[in-house]
Amino acid sequence: MGGGVGANFQAFIDGFSLSPPVLSIERNMSGVVQEAKETPNQVQLGRKPTEEELSSIPPQWAKYIQEVLFSEDQILSKVKEMAQVISKDYTESIKDEVLLCLPVLKGATVFGVDLIRRLTCPYEIDFLNVSSYAGTESSGEVTLLSELQTNIKGRHVLVIEDLMDTGLTLEWLVEYLLAKEPASLRVAVLLNKEGRRNPKCLIKLDYVGYECPNKFVIGYGMDFVQQYRYIPYIGVLHPDAYKKPVVEEEQSKL
Repeated sequence: MGGGVGANFQAFIDGFSLSPPVLSIERNMSGVVQEAKETPNQVQLGRKPTEEELSSIPPQWAKYIQEVLFSEDQILSKVKEMAQVISKDYTESIKDEVLLCLPVLKGATVFGVDLIRRLTCPYEIDFLNVSSYAGTESSGEVTLLSELQTNIKGRHVLVIEDLMDTGLTLEWLVEYLLAKEPASLRVAVLLNKEGRRNPKCLIKLDYVGYECPNKFVIGYGMDFVQQYRYIPYIGVLHPDAYKKPVVEEEQSKL
């Protein structure tokens, strides 16, 4: 990507997508935008994980799960709700055309699959594979690991991401995709860390599952050194897990 903001990207942030962006507000089931009050979109206080929730995790990794932010039931309920709104929006806006869904690997794999299979509008799937994290922090340097297999020119595209943190990775992806001239581009994320947003990030989100506190979250496809992707809930990692000797010791056992 170039150093400046391209014309396509500027059009996107000025309203390129099919519908007004949704950040800290939430749509009801009919798609009407409402002001957020005490809605399911807002994060709930975490709780200690139960023994059952820890039972399927190797002990050396289970001990670092500090709290559970969202249970499996909460997540799946939210995903179903998002799928209903997205399906309605695209059924009304693109008529007989087919939506192209682009989950971002690897973190959005589980969320993307669960969301897509609940859509009731016609869709196709391709994948975006990028890397930007080093440990618990976004490096700000985005690496495209594999190209799309689909020509998206003239297509209606939905990017599916697990988490929007600083926003730099997603901003890079949006500019990359807009250069390929899609008919429209929307972004759906499960978790939005508004408090972590880089002030230079101009991305506006179309669909948001939950607002997320400034904590390092794992589970439901999201990892730390490739661990925890397989747990069905979203938890918070204890800061002790970030210590380099701990990471090196545990990785040596894999």
